[in-house]
Amino acid sequence: MYNNKITGHTYGLYCYSSAPYLAVVNVNHQGYPGAGRNSIKQNGTGIQAVFGSDLWLGVFPNGGYNSISNNSSYGIYAYNDNIIWAQYNWWNGTPSVYQSSATVRTENYLTGGDPNPLVNSISNGSQLSSNNGIMLKTSTTDNTTSVTSPESKDNDPLLQAMFLEFEDKNEEAISKYQQIFLGELNTCAGRYALRRLNECYRKTNRKVEFDGYIRESVRPKVTKNDELSALLVEFENQKFLEDKDYNGVVNNLLGMLKVYKDNESLYKQTLFNLSLLYLHTLNDRPQAVKYFSKLAAKYPSDQLIASAEFLLGEELHEGGLIKEADEELELAQYGIPTEFGLSSNYPNPFNPSTVMDIQVPAMSHVTLKIYDLLGRQVITLIDGVKNEGYYSVKFNAQHLTSGIYFARMVAVPQDGTKPFSRTMKMLLTK
Repeated sequence: MYNNKITGHTYGLYCYSSAPYLAVVNVNHQGYPGAGRNSIKQNGTGIQAVFGSDLWLGVFPNGGYNSISNNSSYGIYAYNDNIIWAQYNWWNGTPSVYQSSATVRTENYLTGGDPNPLVNSISNGSQLSSNNGIMLKTSTTDNTTSVTSPESKDNDPLLQAMFLEFEDKNEEAISKYQQIFLGELNTCAGRYALRRLNECYRKTNRKVEFDGYIRESVRPKVTKNDELSALLVEFENQKFLEDKDYNGVVNNLLGMLKVYKDNESLYKQTLFNLSLLYLHTLNDRPQAVKYFSKLAAKYPSDQLIASAEFLLGEELHEGGLIKEADEELELAQYGIPTEFGLSSNYPNPFNPSTVMDIQVPAMSHVTLKIYDLLGRQVITLIDGVKNEGYYSVKFNAQHLTSGIYFARMVAVPQDGTKPFSRTMKMLLTK
């Protein structure tokens, strides 16, 4: 996007898990971006970027030449796992930036007069949720501004890899990003490199190769439930969304709530993701309000609450909180098991509810059914394709009489390997 005037909004731009270019770019993102010349002024926050939003506002050799000034809070507010290139922009002084678990590069900012006094106006702030670039025309350089230090080509490895992308040298870019990831792993730069790798493979129609790289080179390095493991779940959710498998996304996110309950940043991100899924993709506003409200109840002063209220168009307050409903199926933990399994239920004996843990080492069609002592099926708990992982399944026998029951799990791997089956005895006492 370029040559826009954005003013008078809560957020001039709100970017969530997106990677927009505030610059002139080719429709295929080939060639170096040109100057953006956007004017983002007199908003609450100029640009709000959260959860893996990697914005491009300019670097050498093509500066952004965007005007970001006179916003009431910050010109750029970056929160949680973002890298933002924002060099050669005009701030009407020093850059006004807030960054938390993020990196905003504002070196070589412009001094002197506003380089964009006469840009077009747009009536509403922009909410960007995907990686979109616009190419209509080129921009020229304004000689009335100057940079704060001499131009010199940045030697940042990430930027060098992006230059390779701009030059359509995708193989070299992929190799560079892989090198950066292996050196950085679970750091902001390492995760950024992995996100760019995903983009490089996708734009060259090589998603299967990226899946193989994740399986062979990334997953073995995931040793705990951290930001890197969460990013892998995001990649999986991306595929689910493309296939319109919304149940898969919901189950993944519910599982992440359990797995990351002690990681405040990831827990908040997951609640926010789940809320947005219901709000924008599933068009289920009550469920979106439910999870946004849980976020507000647990973190009432967090900046994300203002974002949630902005997206909902209403305030979240204690009187509007909705109690969380029990989920019949939740992921028990994140990771890849090495074999199929059905654990003994707990508690046992039970009344009226009990829980069983299952593990699935490869994508399989899984059924989990309950039978009575005479062999009659009384309920089906699972019947569908499940991705690899650990699952916790709740069985409520409130409508059944006391006695012995059997849980039987059958899993048929989609790769054609040997099916798995196991039967387990349970005792219901009332």
